[in-house]
Amino acid sequence: MQKNNSNTDFSFSGLEKIELPRLISILRQYKYLFIAVFFFSFLLAFLYLRYTPPVYEASTILQIRSKNTANQVLQVDNIYESNDISAEIELIRSKYMVERAINSLDLDVSYINEGQFLSTNLYGNPPFKIDFSLLDSTYLGQKFYINFISPKEYQLINSKIKNDVSETFEVGDTILFEGIKLRVFAVNEARIDEIINQIKQNQLAFILNNKNSLVVSYMNQLDVVLLNQQAKTVKVSFEDMNQQLCADMSTAIASEYLKYDLEQRSKSARNVLSFIDEQLDIVYNKLKVSEEQIEDFKQDNKLTNLEGYSSIYFERLNKLENELIEIDMQLSVLKRLEKTIAENKITNDNSAILSLLAGTEYESAFSSLLSSLNQLLLKKQKLLYEVKPDNDAIKSLDYEIEIQKKVLLDNLVSQKTKITLRRGDIEDKINEIENKFLNMPSKEIEYARLQRMFSIDEKFFTLLLEKRTEYSISEAGFVPENTILENALVPSVPFSPNKKMVLFSFFTGAIVIIIFLVAIFYIRNNKIIGLSEITSRINPKISVLGIIPRYKENIPVSQLVVHKKPKSIISEAFRTIRTNLQFILPSNETKIIAISSTVSGEGKTFFSLNTAGVFAMTGKKVIIIDVDMRKPKIHVGFDVDNTQGTSTILIGKSNWKDCINHSEIEGLDYITAGPIPPNPSELIMKPSFQQFLGELKEHYDLVILDTPPVGLVTDGIQLFKMVDYPVYVFRSNYSQRDFIENVNRVFEEYKFDNLSIVLNNFDYHAHLYNSGYGYGYGYGYGYSYGGGYYEDVKKEKNIFKRLFKK
Repeated sequence: MQKNNSNTDFSFSGLEKIELPRLISILRQYKYLFIAVFFFSFLLAFLYLRYTPPVYEASTILQIRSKNTANQVLQVDNIYESNDISAEIELIRSKYMVERAINSLDLDVSYINEGQFLSTNLYGNPPFKIDFSLLDSTYLGQKFYINFISPKEYQLINSKIKNDVSETFEVGDTILFEGIKLRVFAVNEARIDEIINQIKQNQLAFILNNKNSLVVSYMNQLDVVLLNQQAKTVKVSFEDMNQQLCADMSTAIASEYLKYDLEQRSKSARNVLSFIDEQLDIVYNKLKVSEEQIEDFKQDNKLTNLEGYSSIYFERLNKLENELIEIDMQLSVLKRLEKTIAENKITNDNSAILSLLAGTEYESAFSSLLSSLNQLLLKKQKLLYEVKPDNDAIKSLDYEIEIQKKVLLDNLVSQKTKITLRRGDIEDKINEIENKFLNMPSKEIEYARLQRMFSIDEKFFTLLLEKRTEYSISEAGFVPENTILENALVPSVPFSPNKKMVLFSFFTGAIVIIIFLVAIFYIRNNKIIGLSEITSRINPKISVLGIIPRYKENIPVSQLVVHKKPKSIISEAFRTIRTNLQFILPSNETKIIAISSTVSGEGKTFFSLNTAGVFAMTGKKVIIIDVDMRKPKIHVGFDVDNTQGTSTILIGKSNWKDCINHSEIEGLDYITAGPIPPNPSELIMKPSFQQFLGELKEHYDLVILDTPPVGLVTDGIQLFKMVDYPVYVFRSNYSQRDFIENVNRVFEEYKFDNLSIVLNNFDYHAHLYNSGYGYGYGYGYGYSYGGGYYEDVKKEKNIFKRLFKK
């Protein structure tokens, strides 16, 4: 017998003690539930993959850069190139660029093949086409169902039209409804025939697209990513359920960006040339007037050669006049810039303004201010796609923009003031020089004045012509090198759903659910699994008689099994219990053993039958008495009638010798419970029962009583008092842990010093996870489940086979 036992539990740091046998028992008990969780998980994954529309992705790779070859020849400032690639990325993903791409494709109408669960966009290969003219914009975004009766006839269904559903229309004819004209013409009659045959499964439809809604939708499907900052490469990706549309939209956005870039840069150059042309017209008129004045002066005064008199005068004034011309040019530019700011025409594209400042001494200062303003305007434009104009973030940006404009305007006014003062200084010097030559003849002075004005206008005109020539050559020499490095290909594999990822996610979800269920079942599980749970809680004075392993075959009722397979583990377990009992029971005296449990179903009858069997197999005379007259089972185990037995003996109706039945094992007899009496407790308390036991002791070596459960009725306690050796049976994975306290109570309250316990139905497979599992019993004698002697011990090498073995 055993007082202590090694523990098979595993302890994890920071966690409660986890009992591995209990855990394995739960896994085996609910294995079909866990298999069902996996099954439904993969079923859901299959349904998700089957009925989720596939999403494809196509990508175009752009390289953003520009080069102006004319600037290298002319050595003029590059006013068109920019290194700010973030602004270009925002432009590519902007609403404006998506709208341009949509306009470049045939997306006025969406053609749909609508199934029971999935709808397919027929973009790129529709079986029919729609021409329409709208007078009522509320038709935009509405779905029209079209039912082809034949390749030449169709029916049209729409809630707004309110036409007769059965009305048919000819393909190719223009039909007029209130607010809309439609014409349906076939593109592919063979496909229409095919669709007519599939009409029960699918329904054709078309939608007159609302461009604004389409732009918003496609912006969410667009992704622009910077691939390499140094190489200035950008990936333009588009996602959609239609493969062809993915490739076409990605390519269209990239192409429209290249066109827009060229248009904007050409527009910038044209703005510069337009400004120069305006100045040329003004200066030309002034130059023409100066020529006419000089010619008129010569004719009126009959002068032919006055240059000799004014050579000194011209030499001194020449330098000052050149400076005056430069100042006038700068003032013109600053006035144009001031007008632009005052009229609130500053946008996020300031290349035209920067071009006006090119070559001036103020270019660097104003370029920095304009760049800061440009960043704020870009930030505002991007934010407007996400929030409304009255949002606080927009108001804050507007405030910063106004401050930046004010700083720019203040700088502009300051520079204008400085230039104006400088111009005044130069004019004062010119007047000073002219005053020194007042003693010159009046006609020469007047001629010199006219000649000076003509020279100023002539130089100004020549300078403008030179600038115009330079910028015209620069415009012609500008070659954008924004290049499509990789064209979008029509994708063949969907981007989403990702089959491997979906299966992995659902598999992981199943694992999580199973772990959760195992945790719940583990927490709620209050059943006895192993002997260690009993020995750790039971009164140490109560002996452990042994363990009965689970029988590998299903036994519908309690019956004898030890004689059928004498080399089995279960037979050896009962022989070990027999050995332990022989140390307790003197051989020269007949002993009575009472076997009970807390509740019915713990295996006390099975234990009684087979314990009697192993004793009888040693040549002893053994008898089993079924004293559980409320729920008798001995007769069921031996498959005999229960017409007479213990109850009829105690009421004096039958003689006990007449009620004896003989089993197939020699020396083993039994008496059934007999008909169920109304008062079994009173019958047990009668003196005749004590007399009955006394007579049995005279004829048998061992008497075994199969008693009622002590946790339900008091009969078992009374019988425990009458016998020599009471045995209490627990059943692994069936008996509650609270039953242990019931044993302690019975032991302490009734002073059953010789009380022993047995653990029945022990699942040794759940414990064979390491190098074997064994228990030793009483006084140095014992047995182990780890060897190869027993015919029904086959240790599974695979833990999963052991786990799910029945």
